[in-house]
Amino acid sequence: MHAALSRIEDRELRAHAQAAVESMCWDILALSDISQLDVQQFLWRDIPCRWAIPEHEQGRLAEGLAQLFDQVGMSRYARICRSATTMAMLDAWSVLGGDAAHRMLVRELDRSGVLPADTDTWQWSQVFGMVEARAHEECACALEDAIAAGHLLPGASRWRTGQRGVIDAWLDAEENKLFDGLSPREAVERERLQHWLDPRHLSMNVVPVKMRTAICGMFEVARPAARKGGAGSGSRVGDGDAASAFAPLRLIVEQAALPTGLRLTERGRLSRAFVQDVGERLDWLDWRIGPVRGEDDIPMLGRLREFAVTLGLVRRRRQALVATPRGRAALNSVGTVCDLAMSELCLADGAEARVVQLVLAFLLLDGPHERGVLNRRTSRALFDAGWRTGSPVEDSLAPDAVEWWLTECVQLLDALGLLRQAGSWPAITYELTGAGRAAALVGLRACAFGPARDPRELPS
Repeated sequence: MHAALSRIEDRELRAHAQAAVESMCWDILALSDISQLDVQQFLWRDIPCRWAIPEHEQGRLAEGLAQLFDQVGMSRYARICRSATTMAMLDAWSVLGGDAAHRMLVRELDRSGVLPADTDTWQWSQVFGMVEARAHEECACALEDAIAAGHLLPGASRWRTGQRGVIDAWLDAEENKLFDGLSPREAVERERLQHWLDPRHLSMNVVPVKMRTAICGMFEVARPAARKGGAGSGSRVGDGDAASAFAPLRLIVEQAALPTGLRLTERGRLSRAFVQDVGERLDWLDWRIGPVRGEDDIPMLGRLREFAVTLGLVRRRRQALVATPRGRAALNSVGTVCDLAMSELCLADGAEARVVQLVLAFLLLDGPHERGVLNRRTSRALFDAGWRTGSPVEDSLAPDAVEWWLTECVQLLDALGLLRQAGSWPAITYELTGAGRAAALVGLRACAFGPARDPRELPS
Protein backbone atom coordinates (compact mmCIF):
# COMPACT_ATOMS: atom_id res chain seq x y z
CA MET A 1 0.00 0.00 0.00
CA HIS A 2 2.87 2.36 0.75
CA ALA A 3 4.25 1.54 -2.68
CA ALA A 4 0.92 2.54 -4.23
CA LEU A 5 1.06 5.85 -2.39
CA SER A 6 4.59 6.50 -3.60
CA ARG A 7 3.42 6.14 -7.21
CA ILE A 8 1.17 9.21 -6.84
CA GLU A 9 3.37 11.92 -8.31
CA ASP A 10 1.66 14.99 -6.84
CA ARG A 11 2.91 15.34 -3.26
CA GLU A 12 -0.23 17.17 -2.11
CA LEU A 13 -2.53 14.53 -3.63
CA ARG A 14 -0.43 11.79 -2.03
CA ALA A 15 -0.84 13.42 1.39
CA HIS A 16 -4.58 13.78 0.80
CA ALA A 17 -4.89 10.10 -0.16
CA GLN A 18 -3.02 8.90 2.91
CA ALA A 19 -5.08 11.09 5.25
CA ALA A 20 -8.34 9.94 3.63
CA VAL A 21 -7.54 6.24 3.93
CA GLU A 22 -6.39 6.57 7.54
CA SER A 23 -9.63 8.40 8.31
CA MET A 24 -11.77 5.64 6.82
CA CYS A 25 -10.00 2.58 8.23
CA TRP A 26 -7.34 3.89 10.67
CA ASP A 27 -4.72 1.72 8.98
CA ILE A 28 -3.54 2.23 5.45
CA LEU A 29 -2.82 -1.52 5.22
CA ALA A 30 -6.54 -2.26 5.73
CA LEU A 31 -7.72 -0.47 2.59
CA SER A 32 -9.19 -3.71 1.23
CA ASP A 33 -11.61 -3.82 4.19
CA ILE A 34 -13.52 -0.68 3.27
CA SER A 35 -16.82 -0.89 1.42
CA GLN A 36 -18.57 1.19 -1.21
CA LEU A 37 -20.85 2.59 1.50
CA ASP A 38 -17.76 3.67 3.48
CA VAL A 39 -16.35 5.45 0.42
CA GLN A 40 -19.63 7.20 -0.40
CA GLN A 41 -20.22 8.36 3.16
CA PHE A 42 -16.65 9.67 3.38
CA LEU A 43 -16.91 11.58 0.10
CA TRP A 44 -20.47 12.84 0.40
CA ARG A 45 -20.67 13.57 4.13
CA ASP A 46 -17.35 13.42 5.96
CA ILE A 47 -15.25 15.63 3.67
CA PRO A 48 -17.68 18.60 3.59
CA CYS A 49 -18.91 18.21 7.19
CA ARG A 50 -16.00 16.86 9.23
CA TRP A 51 -12.81 17.95 7.50
CA ALA A 52 -11.46 21.41 8.28
CA ILE A 53 -10.23 22.19 4.77
CA PRO A 54 -11.22 24.98 2.36
CA GLU A 55 -14.03 24.19 -0.05
CA HIS A 56 -11.76 24.44 -3.09
CA GLU A 57 -9.53 21.72 -1.58
CA GLN A 58 -12.34 19.21 -1.12
CA GLY A 59 -12.31 18.16 -4.75
CA ARG A 60 -8.52 17.74 -4.55
CA LEU A 61 -8.94 15.43 -1.57
CA ALA A 62 -11.39 13.30 -3.56
CA GLU A 63 -8.98 13.21 -6.51
CA GLY A 64 -6.09 12.11 -4.30
CA LEU A 65 -8.19 9.21 -3.02
CA ALA A 66 -9.22 8.36 -6.58
CA GLN A 67 -5.59 8.13 -7.69
CA LEU A 68 -4.80 5.77 -4.81
CA PHE A 69 -7.73 3.55 -5.78
CA ASP A 70 -6.41 3.54 -9.35
CA GLN A 71 -3.01 2.39 -8.13
CA VAL A 72 -4.41 -0.58 -6.17
CA GLY A 73 -6.86 -1.73 -8.83
CA MET A 74 -10.05 -0.48 -7.15
CA SER A 75 -11.25 1.37 -10.23
CA ARG A 76 -14.94 1.23 -9.27
CA TYR A 77 -14.24 3.29 -6.14
CA ALA A 78 -12.06 5.65 -8.18
CA ARG A 79 -15.00 6.33 -10.51
CA ILE A 80 -17.16 7.18 -7.49
CA CYS A 81 -14.52 9.69 -6.32
CA ARG A 82 -14.58 11.43 -9.70
CA SER A 83 -18.33 11.11 -10.34
CA ALA A 84 -20.68 14.02 -10.94
CA THR A 85 -22.63 12.89 -7.87
CA THR A 86 -19.56 13.38 -5.67
CA MET A 87 -18.93 16.86 -7.06
CA ALA A 88 -22.60 17.77 -6.58
CA MET A 89 -22.59 16.50 -3.00
CA LEU A 90 -19.45 18.45 -2.12
CA ASP A 91 -21.11 21.63 -3.42
CA ALA A 92 -24.50 20.91 -1.82
CA TRP A 93 -23.41 21.41 1.78
CA SER A 94 -22.23 24.96 1.13
CA VAL A 95 -24.79 25.95 -1.52
CA LEU A 96 -28.00 24.31 -0.28
CA GLY A 97 -27.34 24.22 3.45
CA GLY A 98 -27.33 21.39 5.96
CA ASP A 99 -30.94 20.16 5.87
CA ALA A 100 -31.29 20.11 2.09
CA ALA A 101 -27.84 18.59 1.65
CA HIS A 102 -28.62 15.87 4.17
CA ARG A 103 -31.81 14.97 2.30
CA MET A 104 -29.77 14.83 -0.90
CA LEU A 105 -27.21 12.60 0.84
CA VAL A 106 -29.86 10.10 1.95
CA ARG A 107 -31.40 10.10 -1.52
CA GLU A 108 -28.09 9.44 -3.28
CA LEU A 109 -27.04 6.73 -0.83
CA ASP A 110 -30.39 5.05 -1.38
CA ARG A 111 -30.08 5.28 -5.18
CA SER A 112 -26.65 3.66 -5.07
CA GLY A 113 -28.25 0.43 -3.87
CA VAL A 114 -25.72 -0.35 -1.13
CA LEU A 115 -27.57 1.32 1.76
CA PRO A 116 -29.47 -1.47 3.58
CA ALA A 117 -33.18 -0.70 3.38
CA ASP A 118 -36.14 -1.86 5.43
CA THR A 119 -38.01 -4.88 4.07
CA ASP A 120 -41.44 -6.38 4.70
CA THR A 121 -39.96 -8.48 7.54
CA TRP A 122 -37.25 -6.19 8.88
CA GLN A 123 -36.69 -2.63 10.09
CA TRP A 124 -33.31 -1.18 10.97
CA SER A 125 -33.08 0.76 14.24
CA GLN A 126 -32.67 4.51 14.43
CA VAL A 127 -29.83 3.94 16.92
CA PHE A 128 -27.67 0.82 16.53
CA GLY A 129 -26.25 -1.46 19.17
CA MET A 130 -22.81 -2.95 18.52
CA VAL A 131 -24.18 -6.11 16.90
CA GLU A 132 -26.69 -4.28 14.71
CA ALA A 133 -24.03 -1.79 13.60
CA ARG A 134 -21.85 -4.71 12.46
CA ALA A 135 -24.83 -6.33 10.75
CA HIS A 136 -25.65 -3.10 8.91
CA GLU A 137 -22.06 -2.84 7.65
CA GLU A 138 -21.95 -6.47 6.52
CA CYS A 139 -25.35 -6.20 4.85
CA ALA A 140 -24.05 -3.22 2.86
CA CYS A 141 -21.15 -5.41 1.71
CA ALA A 142 -23.60 -8.16 0.65
CA LEU A 143 -25.52 -5.63 -1.44
CA GLU A 144 -22.27 -4.37 -2.97
CA ASP A 145 -21.28 -7.94 -3.90
CA ALA A 146 -24.68 -8.49 -5.55
CA ILE A 147 -24.26 -5.32 -7.60
CA ALA A 148 -20.68 -6.20 -8.59
CA ALA A 149 -21.81 -9.67 -9.69
CA GLY A 150 -24.58 -8.21 -11.83
CA HIS A 151 -27.38 -9.79 -9.76
CA LEU A 152 -28.68 -6.38 -8.68
CA LEU A 153 -28.88 -3.37 -10.98
CA PRO A 154 -29.82 -0.13 -9.14
CA GLY A 155 -32.23 1.92 -11.20
CA ALA A 156 -33.47 -1.03 -13.27
CA SER A 157 -37.11 -2.10 -13.28
CA ARG A 158 -38.13 -3.67 -9.92
CA TRP A 159 -34.59 -3.44 -8.60
CA ARG A 160 -35.81 -2.55 -5.12
CA THR A 161 -37.68 -5.86 -4.93
CA GLY A 162 -34.40 -7.57 -5.74
CA GLN A 163 -32.60 -5.48 -3.12
CA ARG A 164 -35.08 -6.49 -0.42
CA GLY A 165 -34.63 -10.12 -1.46
CA VAL A 166 -30.86 -9.86 -1.05
CA ILE A 167 -31.27 -8.26 2.40
CA ASP A 168 -33.75 -10.87 3.66
CA ALA A 169 -31.61 -13.74 2.35
CA TRP A 170 -28.51 -12.32 4.04
CA LEU A 171 -30.35 -11.72 7.32
CA ASP A 172 -31.41 -15.38 7.44
CA ALA A 173 -28.06 -16.90 6.39
CA GLU A 174 -27.38 -19.84 8.71
CA GLU A 175 -24.36 -20.16 11.00
CA ASN A 176 -22.76 -16.81 10.25
CA LYS A 177 -19.29 -16.86 11.82
CA LEU A 178 -19.49 -13.16 12.55
CA PHE A 179 -22.45 -13.66 14.91
CA ASP A 180 -21.52 -16.70 17.04
CA GLY A 181 -23.17 -19.15 14.67
CA LEU A 182 -26.50 -17.31 14.63
CA SER A 183 -28.08 -15.77 11.58
CA PRO A 184 -27.69 -11.97 11.49
CA ARG A 185 -31.43 -11.58 12.15
CA GLU A 186 -31.25 -13.77 15.27
CA ALA A 187 -28.09 -12.06 16.52
CA VAL A 188 -29.57 -8.57 16.20
CA GLU A 189 -32.85 -9.62 17.80
CA ARG A 190 -30.97 -11.18 20.70
CA GLU A 191 -29.19 -7.86 21.23
CA ARG A 192 -32.47 -5.94 20.99
CA LEU A 193 -34.05 -8.24 23.59
CA GLN A 194 -31.10 -7.67 25.94
CA HIS A 195 -31.51 -3.91 25.53
CA TRP A 196 -35.26 -4.18 26.11
CA LEU A 197 -34.63 -5.96 29.40
CA ASP A 198 -31.81 -3.63 30.48
CA PRO A 199 -33.08 -0.80 32.75
CA ARG A 200 -30.11 1.37 31.72
CA HIS A 201 -30.95 1.18 28.03
CA LEU A 202 -32.84 4.13 26.55
CA SER A 203 -35.36 2.49 24.23
CA MET A 204 -38.85 3.33 23.09
CA ASN A 205 -40.30 1.02 25.74
CA VAL A 206 -41.95 2.38 28.87
CA VAL A 207 -43.11 -0.90 30.45
CA PRO A 208 -41.58 -1.29 33.96
CA VAL A 209 -38.50 -3.52 33.96
CA LYS A 210 -39.95 -6.22 36.23
CA MET A 211 -42.95 -6.52 33.94
CA ARG A 212 -40.68 -6.78 30.88
CA THR A 213 -38.91 -9.72 32.51
CA ALA A 214 -42.20 -11.47 33.24
CA ILE A 215 -43.45 -10.85 29.70
CA CYS A 216 -40.16 -12.14 28.27
CA GLY A 217 -40.85 -15.44 30.02
CA MET A 218 -44.02 -15.71 27.95
CA PHE A 219 -42.11 -15.42 24.66
CA GLU A 220 -40.49 -18.27 22.77
CA VAL A 221 -37.09 -17.08 23.97
CA ALA A 222 -35.31 -20.03 22.38
CA ARG A 223 -36.48 -18.76 19.00
CA PRO A 224 -36.53 -14.95 19.11
CA ALA A 225 -38.59 -14.72 15.93
CA ALA A 226 -39.94 -17.09 13.35
CA ARG A 227 -37.57 -17.27 10.39
CA LYS A 228 -38.45 -14.73 7.71
CA GLY A 229 -41.49 -13.68 9.72
CA GLY A 230 -40.37 -10.57 11.51
CA ALA A 231 -40.51 -9.65 15.15
CA GLY A 232 -44.14 -10.38 15.75
CA SER A 233 -44.61 -13.80 14.22
CA GLY A 234 -43.23 -15.94 16.98
CA SER A 235 -46.38 -15.37 19.07
CA ARG A 236 -48.87 -14.94 16.25
CA VAL A 237 -52.57 -15.10 17.01
CA GLY A 238 -54.09 -18.18 15.46
CA ASP A 239 -56.16 -17.61 12.33
CA GLY A 240 -59.34 -18.66 14.13
CA ASP A 241 -58.81 -16.24 17.01
CA ALA A 242 -57.73 -13.43 14.70
CA ALA A 243 -60.75 -13.95 12.45
CA SER A 244 -63.11 -13.32 15.34
CA ALA A 245 -61.07 -10.54 16.93
CA PHE A 246 -60.25 -8.57 13.81
CA ALA A 247 -63.56 -9.16 12.02
CA PRO A 248 -64.54 -5.43 11.90
CA LEU A 249 -61.24 -4.49 10.26
CA ARG A 250 -61.49 -7.38 7.84
CA LEU A 251 -65.01 -6.35 6.82
CA ILE A 252 -63.67 -2.97 5.70
CA VAL A 253 -60.84 -4.56 3.70
CA GLU A 254 -63.12 -7.22 2.17
CA GLN A 255 -65.55 -4.57 0.94
CA ALA A 256 -62.68 -2.44 -0.37
CA ALA A 257 -61.39 -5.47 -2.30
CA LEU A 258 -64.58 -5.66 -4.39
CA PRO A 259 -64.41 -4.24 -7.95
CA THR A 260 -66.38 -1.16 -6.90
CA GLY A 261 -64.46 -0.69 -3.68
CA LEU A 262 -66.04 0.62 -0.48
CA ARG A 263 -68.10 3.69 -1.32
CA LEU A 264 -67.56 6.83 0.73
CA THR A 265 -69.66 9.92 1.29
CA GLU A 266 -68.67 13.33 -0.05
CA ARG A 267 -66.97 14.00 3.29
CA GLY A 268 -64.92 10.79 2.96
CA ARG A 269 -66.93 8.88 5.59
CA LEU A 270 -68.32 5.37 5.40
CA SER A 271 -71.74 5.13 3.77
CA ARG A 272 -74.90 4.83 5.83
CA ALA A 273 -75.74 1.43 4.31
CA PHE A 274 -72.33 -0.02 5.21
CA VAL A 275 -72.44 1.38 8.75
CA GLN A 276 -75.90 -0.09 9.26
CA ASP A 277 -74.84 -3.48 7.89
CA VAL A 278 -71.68 -3.74 10.01
CA GLY A 279 -73.47 -2.49 13.10
CA GLU A 280 -76.07 -5.23 12.78
CA ARG A 281 -73.49 -7.95 12.10
CA LEU A 282 -71.38 -7.04 15.13
CA ASP A 283 -74.22 -6.10 17.50
CA TRP A 284 -72.95 -2.54 17.77
CA LEU A 285 -76.46 -1.05 17.58
CA ASP A 286 -77.93 -2.42 20.80
CA TRP A 287 -77.10 0.68 22.81
CA ARG A 288 -78.36 3.17 20.20
CA ILE A 289 -81.63 5.05 20.37
CA GLY A 290 -82.94 6.09 16.99
CA PRO A 291 -81.84 5.30 13.42
CA VAL A 292 -78.24 5.15 12.21
CA ARG A 293 -77.49 8.09 9.94
CA GLY A 294 -73.81 7.48 9.23
CA GLU A 295 -70.31 6.83 10.52
CA ASP A 296 -70.56 9.41 13.29
CA ASP A 297 -73.21 7.28 14.99
CA ILE A 298 -70.69 4.42 15.46
CA PRO A 299 -67.37 6.19 16.15
CA MET A 300 -65.48 2.90 16.36
CA LEU A 301 -66.04 2.36 12.63
CA GLY A 302 -64.45 5.70 11.83
CA ARG A 303 -61.41 4.75 13.89
CA LEU A 304 -61.14 1.44 12.05
CA ARG A 305 -61.41 3.16 8.65
CA GLU A 306 -58.51 5.46 9.55
CA PHE A 307 -56.55 2.56 11.02
CA ALA A 308 -56.96 0.46 7.86
CA VAL A 309 -55.49 3.33 5.84
CA THR A 310 -52.61 3.72 8.32
CA LEU A 311 -51.81 0.00 8.03
CA GLY A 312 -51.67 0.28 4.26
CA LEU A 313 -54.51 -2.22 3.81
CA VAL A 314 -56.70 0.24 1.89
CA ARG A 315 -56.26 3.58 0.18
CA ARG A 316 -58.67 6.23 -1.01
CA ARG A 317 -59.42 6.50 -4.73
CA ARG A 318 -61.86 9.30 -5.47
CA GLN A 319 -65.04 8.54 -3.48
CA ALA A 320 -64.14 4.99 -2.48
CA LEU A 321 -61.68 2.95 -0.47
CA VAL A 322 -59.88 0.26 -2.48
CA ALA A 323 -57.77 -2.59 -1.15
CA THR A 324 -54.01 -2.39 -1.65
CA PRO A 325 -51.89 -5.42 -2.60
CA ARG A 326 -50.97 -5.70 1.10
CA GLY A 327 -54.65 -5.65 2.04
CA ARG A 328 -55.57 -8.36 -0.49
CA ALA A 329 -52.71 -10.54 0.74
CA ALA A 330 -53.75 -10.01 4.36
CA LEU A 331 -57.26 -11.30 3.60
CA ASN A 332 -55.70 -14.70 2.90
CA SER A 333 -53.96 -14.81 6.29
CA VAL A 334 -55.78 -13.12 9.13
CA GLY A 335 -52.80 -13.72 11.42
CA THR A 336 -50.96 -11.23 9.23
CA VAL A 337 -53.65 -8.66 10.01
CA CYS A 338 -52.89 -9.18 13.69
CA ASP A 339 -49.14 -8.75 13.16
CA LEU A 340 -49.61 -5.55 11.17
CA ALA A 341 -52.15 -4.08 13.57
CA MET A 342 -50.27 -4.83 16.79
CA SER A 343 -46.92 -3.66 15.42
CA GLU A 344 -48.50 -0.37 14.38
CA LEU A 345 -50.25 0.07 17.73
CA CYS A 346 -47.11 -0.59 19.77
CA LEU A 347 -44.33 0.79 17.57
CA ALA A 348 -45.85 4.01 16.21
CA ASP A 349 -44.35 7.36 17.19
CA GLY A 350 -46.02 9.39 19.90
CA ALA A 351 -47.46 8.90 23.35
CA GLU A 352 -50.45 6.80 22.25
CA ALA A 353 -48.24 3.82 21.37
CA ARG A 354 -46.56 3.96 24.79
CA VAL A 355 -49.97 3.93 26.45
CA VAL A 356 -50.96 0.90 24.37
CA GLN A 357 -47.82 -0.92 25.54
CA LEU A 358 -48.62 -0.19 29.17
CA VAL A 359 -52.30 -1.10 28.92
CA LEU A 360 -51.50 -4.40 27.21
CA ALA A 361 -48.81 -5.24 29.80
CA PHE A 362 -51.00 -4.38 32.81
CA LEU A 363 -54.02 -6.32 31.53
CA LEU A 364 -51.92 -9.28 30.34
CA LEU A 365 -50.02 -9.78 33.58
CA ASP A 366 -52.43 -8.50 36.24
CA GLY A 367 -55.85 -9.24 34.75
CA PRO A 368 -58.90 -6.93 34.73
CA HIS A 369 -58.43 -3.28 35.73
CA GLU A 370 -60.90 -0.62 36.76
CA ARG A 371 -60.42 2.49 34.61
CA GLY A 372 -59.23 4.75 37.41
CA VAL A 373 -56.60 2.23 38.51
CA LEU A 374 -55.46 1.76 34.91
CA ASN A 375 -55.16 5.53 34.50
CA ARG A 376 -53.08 5.94 37.66
CA ARG A 377 -50.74 3.04 36.82
CA THR A 378 -50.29 4.31 33.26
CA SER A 379 -49.52 7.84 34.46
CA ARG A 380 -46.98 6.61 37.00
CA ALA A 381 -45.19 4.40 34.47
CA LEU A 382 -45.00 7.20 31.91
CA PHE A 383 -43.69 9.63 34.53
CA ASP A 384 -41.07 7.13 35.74
CA ALA A 385 -39.92 6.66 32.13
CA GLY A 386 -39.28 10.40 31.82
CA TRP A 387 -42.40 11.54 29.97
CA ARG A 388 -43.65 15.04 30.72
CA THR A 389 -46.25 17.44 29.36
CA GLY A 390 -46.31 21.22 29.57
CA SER A 391 -43.21 23.21 30.50
CA PRO A 392 -40.15 21.52 32.04
CA VAL A 393 -40.75 23.56 35.20
CA GLU A 394 -44.01 21.71 35.85
CA ASP A 395 -42.19 18.34 35.87
CA SER A 396 -45.45 16.44 35.64
CA LEU A 397 -47.89 14.69 33.35
CA ALA A 398 -51.18 16.49 32.73
CA PRO A 399 -54.03 14.21 33.92
CA ASP A 400 -56.21 15.25 30.97
CA ALA A 401 -53.49 14.18 28.51
CA VAL A 402 -53.20 10.70 30.01
CA GLU A 403 -57.00 10.37 30.13
CA TRP A 404 -57.21 11.27 26.44
CA TRP A 405 -54.48 8.81 25.44
CA LEU A 406 -56.11 6.07 27.51
CA THR A 407 -59.50 6.70 25.93
CA GLU A 408 -58.03 6.53 22.43
CA CYS A 409 -56.26 3.29 23.34
CA VAL A 410 -59.20 1.38 24.80
CA GLN A 411 -61.58 2.53 22.06
CA LEU A 412 -59.35 1.11 19.34
CA LEU A 413 -58.61 -2.11 21.23
CA ASP A 414 -62.35 -2.51 21.78
CA ALA A 415 -63.09 -1.84 18.11
CA LEU A 416 -60.59 -4.54 17.12
CA GLY A 417 -62.30 -7.03 19.42
CA LEU A 418 -59.33 -7.36 21.78
CA LEU A 419 -60.92 -5.81 24.86
CA ARG A 420 -63.95 -6.64 26.97
CA GLN A 421 -65.70 -3.94 29.05
CA ALA A 422 -67.90 -4.42 32.11
CA GLY A 423 -69.74 -2.01 34.36
CA SER A 424 -70.74 1.60 33.71
CA TRP A 425 -68.96 4.94 33.66
CA PRO A 426 -66.85 5.89 35.52
CA ALA A 427 -66.31 2.47 37.16
CA ILE A 428 -65.70 0.63 33.90
CA THR A 429 -63.52 -2.48 34.09
CA TYR A 430 -61.35 -3.58 31.17
CA GLU A 431 -60.19 -7.13 30.42
CA LEU A 432 -58.40 -8.67 27.45
CA THR A 433 -60.30 -11.28 25.46
CA GLY A 434 -58.64 -14.61 24.69
CA ALA A 435 -57.53 -13.35 21.30
CA GLY A 436 -56.60 -10.08 22.96
CA ARG A 437 -54.08 -11.83 25.21
CA ALA A 438 -52.45 -13.51 22.23
CA ALA A 439 -52.47 -10.22 20.31
CA ALA A 440 -50.92 -8.44 23.30
CA LEU A 441 -47.98 -10.85 23.16
CA VAL A 442 -47.59 -10.13 19.45
CA GLY A 443 -47.45 -6.38 20.12
CA LEU A 444 -45.13 -6.59 23.11
CA ARG A 445 -42.90 -9.00 21.23
CA ALA A 446 -42.63 -6.43 18.46
CA CYS A 447 -41.42 -3.95 21.11
CA ALA A 448 -38.81 -6.39 22.44
CA PHE A 449 -37.40 -7.42 19.08
CA GLY A 450 -38.30 -4.36 17.03
CA PRO A 451 -36.13 -1.38 16.01
CA ALA A 452 -34.84 0.86 18.80
CA ARG A 453 -36.22 4.40 18.99
CA ASP A 454 -36.04 7.31 21.40
CA PRO A 455 -39.16 7.33 23.61
CA ARG A 456 -38.70 10.84 25.02
CA GLU A 457 -39.95 12.87 22.08
CA LEU A 458 -43.46 13.91 23.03
CA PRO A 459 -45.80 14.84 20.20
CA SER A 460 -46.43 18.56 19.83
